[in-house]
Formats: sequence, structure tokens, C-alpha cells
Amino acid sequence: MMPPFCPACGVAARLTNGAEVYPNCRELADRPIWKCEVCPDAYVGCHQGTKEPLGTPAGPELRKARIILHRDMVDPLWQEADRSGEYHPENESARKLIRHAARGRVYAYLAAGLDLTRDECHVAMFSLEQCREAWHCLRGVTYADVRRWAKARPEVEKKPKKPKKPKADVPVKRGGRRNLELPEPTEAERGAAAIAALALRAALSYPEAWGQQSTIHIDYSRPRRAEWVTTWSELPGLTCINGAYLHDLLPGWQYTRAELELEMAPDLEALAEHGIRPTVATSKAA
Repeated sequence: MMPPFCPACGVAARLTNGAEVYPNCRELADRPIWKCEVCPDAYVGCHQGTKEPLGTPAGPELRKARIILHRDMVDPLWQEADRSGEYHPENESARKLIRHAARGRVYAYLAAGLDLTRDECHVAMFSLEQCREAWHCLRGVTYADVRRWAKARPEVEKKPKKPKKPKADVPVKRGGRRNLELPEPTEAERGAAAIAALALRAALSYPEAWGQQSTIHIDYSRPRRAEWVTTWSELPGLTCINGAYLHDLLPGWQYTRAELELEMAPDLEALAEHGIRPTVATSKAA
């Protein structure tokens, strides 16, 4: 494992434990901690149950700066996103999904402002100067500002879509086949699409946000007709059938795994924000 480097002196930290860093705190004695050998009292803890550092070693001044930056600037932006007026969550589960997705947007916004990659943008990795820069970057910024930026940023602008082929038409009563225009989306559908888009983007950023996976095998007793159907507890409406992803709110369309971020999430957002469906899709027969 690569040791973390102290941002103050540039020297690699040494792995030790809480007995050295917190000699008067017996309950922390066995915890792994990375300590700088050069800078007095500069250290960083590890992710629970691992020896993976949470960030880079910090002395008292830097630790205080990181705490204040988190407390007063970064965290309020995403923790209060569900109450920002940008969304209308129906329950606590929806609020949690909104905050989860908002956290990713806030850090992406900050990374762009500091000219860092998303992986480099962690407060626990910041130097004292980066903490100051981050403070100035977020001063006066609201979550509405972050959301507008996220919608407009070049990284998420999609290249022109290739026309997608809808699924095979479903036979209507008299045995013919025809495409039927779907009705205008209801407010309930648009609200569900907003939550679904947030949940999907959160899952694409954080694997644990998919929830529990459930897969069943359907055997039609015919060659090449078996199906593997997968669903996820935290992504209601999303289904994967033999590698093709479908969503209940986007009937008639299939997406590849790579298209979940580039196409499905924007399609759900367009449905939620503008009431626009991605296509005229097939409708089940009456």
C-alpha cells in the first residue's frame, strides 16, 4: 500500500497505531494511524477496519482548517439540498437520495474550481492553501448555483444521440402491430423521474447506493429464450434483462451499461424537468 504524503513537508508517513498518537486514550490504542516523521503532531486515521488512510497527515492548524471547511462550507451545501427549494421530496428516503447525489455535485463543483480531478478533491487531502482556496471558491455559493453548473458543465454534455431502436412492437388486439404515442407525463410521473434520476446518478458514483441486488432466472423451456432478470432495492423501476437496462418510466427503450450515465439519467431528468419523453415508444395493447 502506498503511504500518504504529508502536504506540509512532502515526506511519506509511517504506519503506527493509536498507542503512539493518543497515549492517554486506551480505547484508540489499536487503531492504525499514519504519522508524519517530520512534522510534529501531523497524522491521519484510516478507514474503519482497514489500513487505508482517510487522507493525508495534518497538524493542528491544518486539522482545524479542514474541520471548519467541512462544517461551514462543504457539508451545508449538500446536507441541505433537499430543503433548497430545488426539489420536492415526498419522504425521507427521497430526501436521502437527493442529499447523496448533491454531495457528488458539490465535490465536482469544488474540484472544477480548484482545478483538481474528482478523485483528488477530498477535504481530508487538502493542504492549508487548498483549504483557503476552497473557502473562497464556495463563499456565497448556494446549492442552486451548484445544480445549474452541473447541468451546464461540458463534462456532462452529451454528444448527439444515435437514433435508438425501440423494442419490438407489442401486438394489438387484432393481431396487427403499431406504435402508439404515450400520453403526456403526469406530475406524479415527473416527480418519480426526478427521484429516479437522482438515485441513478448516486448509484453510478457510489456502488453501495444500488442497494441489494436480486437476480432471477426465467426458463421458457425453449432454446435461447431464457432470461436473467436483475433488480436493485434502492433503484425501483430499473431492471436489467440479459444485459439490457430498462426503466419503468422510459417504456420502450433499452440502454447499455455505458448509456446509464450518458443517456438514461439525462432522459429521466428531461422527463422530470421538462415533461419530455425520449421518444414515441410502444404501448401495451389494451
